[in-house]
Amino acid sequence: DFLLKYEWPGNVRELENAIERAAILTKNSCIEAS
Repeated sequence: DFLLKYEWPGNVRELENAIERAAILTKNSCIEAS
């Protein structure tokens, strides 16, 4: 929900960086909101 509701004022690069960071920081195979 958060990813869909956020307006991403930066651009696609901001979205890409957020997803990459979440993938690196997650300990599971699935990224979950906390």
